[in-house]
Amino acid sequence: MPDEPVLDVRNLSVSFTRRSLIPGRRRTSLVVDDVDLTVHKGRTLGLVGESGSGKSTTAKAIVRLVDAQAGEVRLNGVDLLSLRGEALKRARRSVQMVFQDPYSSLDPTMTITECIAEPLTVHRIGDRASRVTAVLDLLDQVGLPRSMADLMPSQLSGGQRQRVAIARAICLHPDLVLCDEPVSALDVSTQNRILQMLTDLRASHGISFVLISHNLAAVQQLADDVAVMYCGTIVERGPAQVVTADPKHPYTRALVSAVPYPDPEVQRTRTRVVLTGDPANPADRPPGCVFQGRCPEVMPVCRSVVPRLADDGTGRSIACHLYEPAPAPQSAPQAQPHNGAGPVRKLRPDTAGKGR
Repeated sequence: MPDEPVLDVRNLSVSFTRRSLIPGRRRTSLVVDDVDLTVHKGRTLGLVGESGSGKSTTAKAIVRLVDAQAGEVRLNGVDLLSLRGEALKRARRSVQMVFQDPYSSLDPTMTITECIAEPLTVHRIGDRASRVTAVLDLLDQVGLPRSMADLMPSQLSGGQRQRVAIARAICLHPDLVLCDEPVSALDVSTQNRILQMLTDLRASHGISFVLISHNLAAVQQLADDVAVMYCGTIVERGPAQVVTADPKHPYTRALVSAVPYPDPEVQRTRTRVVLTGDPANPADRPPGCVFQGRCPEVMPVCRSVVPRLADDGTGRSIACHLYEPAPAPQSAPQAQPHNGAGPVRKLRPDTAGKGR
């Protein structure tokens, strides 16, 4: 089908079990909880949230670097979580990942040519001569001189190494590339060049991207859609311009308010949303909303009832008790939509503040 997404993640959950300080006991941390994500061809999804929110674990579960305990990860309609052996290896040609640290993601004993050509070698594509030709072409595409082909990673700067990592990720012509904090270790000017390069590659190759970042400004520059993650759950998602211009969830409002504004006068007069308290512990989640301990608008219902993502009618979904599903007409009962999604309405001003 023409509308079929490149990536369709449903009810993805990942938990880790660790030994407790008490002998014989173990602690289970639910680090990704019932996550849904969709990415269409040629579009970029920004997955944002503070450190420890589960973004990187979600990406690693998508590419099968960590095991998911539940859910589906469909890449071009094929569930990656059900594949094994050679079938999984073939499917991985269509999805690649760029890791956060450009200093540790490249093998220091390989030349740049060997680093970029490694996926071609693993999948036995072409001979040595054709791989070298492909590497030189990829260096052109990511804006690096061909003279770097015989250098070692230690001879390159951080920005140059990240370009090499991106060249390696696109050498198999994947449909989807997941970029895990691809610019966080770089200076601001290099960040902008890398983000612009990703934009150009998307336009020239039709690649879909998942851009993982705690930097909402970087996501605004590249992403078409945004999903905001807190403590392993999606609390708000929708078109990037809609979410960043008019954030609804209290956590999203805090993230947006932390983005510096280019006009110093406006920056000085802006109202910052400063969160207090510590993030919820994945090993000891509170009942109800996981954000309740830091939310400036917490209500009694937040202490006991888990909010579900609900569509507000603009393509945006919000998981917050400030926005609740509108009741269906009595004469026309409807089936429950997936994951509680449905039209929402804002709580009346005279009731939204009660119990805070």
